[in-house]
Amino acid sequence: AVFGPRLEQIPLAAIKAQTGHCLGASGVLSLAAALHGWEFGSVTRLPQQELLDWPTPLVLATAPKALPSGLTLIQCFAMGGTNAVLLIRKPPGADHGT
Repeated sequence: AVFGPRLEQIPLAAIKAQTGHCLGASGVLSLAAALHGWEFGSVTRLPQQELLDWPTPLVLATAPKALPSGLTLIQCFAMGGTNAVLLIRKPPGADHGT
């Protein structure tokens, strides 16, 4: 409901399957992955997504996908109560590789 019809245009990526459980460092790792994606203009592939066996309206990144906008939402929920959400925006005029 929050994203409405745009939900089907937003690629979903997650790095936990690639990094393991990083406890309190998961937020900064997710931020680094997002900035890396901005540098190369794509979202990293979601590993093992083919194991999902339920229908979903989410766009799972089965291969590197182009970023549709300069916004990235990072969710960090770690053991011990570290819970944060960060919305970052690319600076105006910034392009890939800048």
